Amino acid sequence: MSPTFFILISLLYVILLFVIALYGDRHPVARRWQPWVYSLSLAVYCTSWTFYGATRQFAEYGWAFAPSHVGAILLFLVGYAFLLKVVQVAKRENVTTIADFIASRFGHSRAVAVFVALISLVGIVPYVALQLKAISVSFNVVAPTITAGEFWYNDSALYVSLILGLFTLLFGTRHLDTSEHHPGMMLAIAFESVVKLFAFLVLGYWAVYAVGGGFAEVVKTAVNTPEIWSIMTDFSSPYIYTTQVMLGVVAIIALPRQFHVAVVEYRDQRDLRMARWIFPLYLVLINLFVLPMVLVGYEYFSTNPEQLEYMTLILPMMMGRDDLVVLAFIGGLSAATSMVIVANIALSTMLSNEILLPGLIRLGWWSADAPNLGRRVVWLRRLGIMLIVLAAFFYYRLIVAFEGLVAIGLVSFVAVAQFAPALFLGLYWTAMNRKGVLWGLGLGSAVWFYTLLIPLLIRAGLMPDTLMNGLFGLSFLRPQALMGVEGLDPIVHGTAWSLAMNVLGLLLGSAFGRETLKDRMQASLFVHANRSDSGLLQNASRTVSIGDLHLLLGRFMGADKLHRLFSRYTNPLNGRLLTDHTADDDLLYQAERSLSSVLGAPATRLLFERFDQPMTGQWRHLSTMVDEASQVLKFNRDLLNSALQSISQGISIVDRDLNIVAWNQEYQRMFRYPEGMLQAGQPVEALLRHNAMKGELGDGDLGELVERRLGHLKAGSSYRIERKRPDGSYLEIQGNPMPDGGYITVYSDITDRRRIEDQLRRSNDMLEEKVSERTEALQLTNTELEKANTNKTRFLAAAGHDLVQPLNSAALFAASLQAKLRRLDQTPELLGLAEQIERSLHSADNLLGELLEISKLDSHIIHPNPETISLASVLASLHEEFDVLARDRGIHLTFVRTSLWVLSDARLLRRMLQNLLSNALRYSQRGRVTLGVRRHGAWCRIEVWDTGPGLTEKQQSEVFEEFHRLPDTQSEERGLGLGLAIVRRLSVLLEHPVTVRSELGRGSMFGIELPLASAGIATGKAAVPAAGSHQGYHILCVDNEVQIVEGMNSLLAEWGFSVSVASQPEQAWDMALEQKPDLIVMDYHLDQTLTGLSVLEAWHNQGLADVPVIMITADYTEEVRQVIEKRGYRLLKKPVRPLQLRALLASLLR
Repeated sequence: MSPTFFILISLLYVILLFVIALYGDRHPVARRWQPWVYSLSLAVYCTSWTFYGATRQFAEYGWAFAPSHVGAILLFLVGYAFLLKVVQVAKRENVTTIADFIASRFGHSRAVAVFVALISLVGIVPYVALQLKAISVSFNVVAPTITAGEFWYNDSALYVSLILGLFTLLFGTRHLDTSEHHPGMMLAIAFESVVKLFAFLVLGYWAVYAVGGGFAEVVKTAVNTPEIWSIMTDFSSPYIYTTQVMLGVVAIIALPRQFHVAVVEYRDQRDLRMARWIFPLYLVLINLFVLPMVLVGYEYFSTNPEQLEYMTLILPMMMGRDDLVVLAFIGGLSAATSMVIVANIALSTMLSNEILLPGLIRLGWWSADAPNLGRRVVWLRRLGIMLIVLAAFFYYRLIVAFEGLVAIGLVSFVAVAQFAPALFLGLYWTAMNRKGVLWGLGLGSAVWFYTLLIPLLIRAGLMPDTLMNGLFGLSFLRPQALMGVEGLDPIVHGTAWSLAMNVLGLLLGSAFGRETLKDRMQASLFVHANRSDSGLLQNASRTVSIGDLHLLLGRFMGADKLHRLFSRYTNPLNGRLLTDHTADDDLLYQAERSLSSVLGAPATRLLFERFDQPMTGQWRHLSTMVDEASQVLKFNRDLLNSALQSISQGISIVDRDLNIVAWNQEYQRMFRYPEGMLQAGQPVEALLRHNAMKGELGDGDLGELVERRLGHLKAGSSYRIERKRPDGSYLEIQGNPMPDGGYITVYSDITDRRRIEDQLRRSNDMLEEKVSERTEALQLTNTELEKANTNKTRFLAAAGHDLVQPLNSAALFAASLQAKLRRLDQTPELLGLAEQIERSLHSADNLLGELLEISKLDSHIIHPNPETISLASVLASLHEEFDVLARDRGIHLTFVRTSLWVLSDARLLRRMLQNLLSNALRYSQRGRVTLGVRRHGAWCRIEVWDTGPGLTEKQQSEVFEEFHRLPDTQSEERGLGLGLAIVRRLSVLLEHPVTVRSELGRGSMFGIELPLASAGIATGKAAVPAAGSHQGYHILCVDNEVQIVEGMNSLLAEWGFSVSVASQPEQAWDMALEQKPDLIVMDYHLDQTLTGLSVLEAWHNQGLADVPVIMITADYTEEVRQVIEKRGYRLLKKPVRPLQLRALLASLLR
């Protein structure tokens, strides 16, 4: 279909709206149909957000029913009394907008009205812009050549917005009195509600039964598709849904367009009674096909939520159904245009009544006696409509074009949610005042702007991105993470913070603000909506003549309405005024209400003050002052009585002459005074004596008890006592003097509290006893746990020693056997078998070591001891240790020397690097392994590079898990998968992060990051000078295990050393005396009490101090390591690895 066709369709549709509105104005709907029109016009709540955006909302969150619609339904079904109260109060006050309503509640405050109007304009213009975006996008979808987004004047949304503005001008400003109804426009809005509902239901039915094959088939497909089923059953963020439900509750009455339709266009209670059921039913029907339509879209269109927006329009196009495309286009157009029209009326009324007109009057540019003032106001309102339409269009071009429909709608919802505290609490709580509501609106709207609107401006490129990092660079002021609260949905975050600050400002402002008489009277009118005796005190001081008032109102009101208002003052024959006396209060009240419907309450107040200015301070009648004083006195007396009777405690007030002057019914009920005894002016002494005779004052002489009580009253001192009454109940009596004399006493029945306190006391005693028992049991358990932990430590040490000894001797014999076979040049089969035995023993050694170390880490036995260490010495020793193993495997181990010093635990750091090097050599079947250091500012990173098979991204995170081993590796060594798990545990313990980079087929890099330190003094033991080849060196081996010394003898002898072995210290000493050894290999644990260190200490003093020592042990504890290294000896852990031993011998005997 051509673009011209859709342009023609749009124009015909708008013309149809014109015809319907014109017909409705000329032929008002019959009264029996009015509730239907009212109910359907409320469906202006369902905008393009619903028609186009509901499918995307379900696709993103899995919500089959829009939460904002749930909130609206809840308010209509559960909060019907609240809605009725709002409508009744608004009609009585003759308000025209939400700003007028809230301002009227707080003494007709102009500041409140301006604030609410500004928030509405800033918050709702984006919502209007959202509708323009929907219209523009729908044009672009059905006819892409219509909308050219490069230049604003080519955008179809501009011309649609101008046409809608013209429609609003013609049918929204036909009457100057905004409290009058707009039957034609409301009939057109009701028609549009029917159109969009019909279109949505037809499209949904077609999508499900014609495209999807029926509801059952659609559901079956969804259930059998895991991706779709997971979205349908996922409700992982209920707080988001709940927040939007709450926003829906507020928006259905606080949105300016909804307030206009629900309140201003309300006729009588029949409207609301029918709407209570019709409007929720409408919302249910329009949500009926959202879920099945999305399921069909998943199967035939896309699973991307962003692409499911506008699915109601795109799906018929894909299926070639041009008729349904036209229907969907008209449905979306009706959803958008109805909102734009009503929102324009509401916003323009606020703009003209609350901001422009009062400003013009205050500036003196317009005056009350200006000619054709009424006509000027109409044109001012029309100017406001066009300004709002154009502002919405350019807002759409700059910002909304980059955002989704749902996101923009929710931002506007949060904006009007700032009215909720003033709107909801204002109808039920009289303690609020105008300062509180101004503070609350100011704080709430500022937080809303900062947390929700600024991110939109940033994403649109209108503000710098740095603001997202926080104002002034402060991270706790990030717009979407205030005070460090992260992880929340942006709408929930903005709603929570803005409403919290709103309520806080409301409470603080109300606490520090002062109420005027007008504030109190308006609060009473709103909270006690059924009271009819409040009067209009503010008009009592007016001295306006009837003729002047008639002349003033004649410039704003039609002749018929003006005649009805002044009918009792005019001649029925010629319509002239019969008198020009001063207008009475009733006439002033009616005149002010009538004029407020035209200009709004703030402008009307200002106009009356200027109109009456020449007579300020002149009182024509003394009765005027008397009437005002009497009304004030009556109001205060009624207010005091209402307050006293509403208090649950008993209260009595005594004057300075000790006569009772006020009390409440609860006080009379408490003490059951005889009839006629409790009356104003009664001496309090008589009441006290009556109470004393009943035992209410306690035991003792009756006269003394009464005198003591009177003494408190005469002294004017505060007191607070608790007393048990004769019937067993308890009273708390609190007395305070009044500033001008007199005394107020409050009596509280605290029987229930005392009973609860007694129960709590008994419960506390029982709880303390149980806590004591549990504490003893806990202490016993802790003792047992400590004992078990100690036993576990001992077990690990013993198990390590006992398990390692056989492995050690076996490893030594295997290495010796392998050396003999090489020396005797035996067959490769035998040599391979010996090498396989050695590798098996080496694997068993690794498994045992890893198990013991992971157990110690779990038991928190290992504690870091950070110190300044030289990386050169650590890395050099590791190179020496692993170089022999690398060469044996045909791998070139490269060591890049460094001069850096770091702060770490040398032993634990070495262990981490040992595991990394072991892994690198294990999985590198060829090439090289590189060990080096890179410096990065105040940190450095030790890196181990290999040429192994490489790791996938998934494996890079899995390799650090316990018992994880890489599959399909060619390494002959198979461990438990604990090496890298130990590295990760130690990195957390030392606070040294571990990084990994890898490329499949190229190899991997594992790095350890640690802080640099200033250069220190090396504490390592100096190397023993070189002494030629192995031959000629004599080594003394001492171990209480015979198999180990025999294995050591066999291995060292095979390497060419001269070896002496002994299992007892005495035997070893004799051998040392016979031939001084060049090196001593000593076991640490020789028997139950004797250690190798103690033996060496004795030998040290007898001429063997210069002999290097290698201490071998199966005890892996930190204490053993420290004491060995402190003596300057070299440490090898059992089971001894032959290559490691050989490298150490080579370094010591150079």
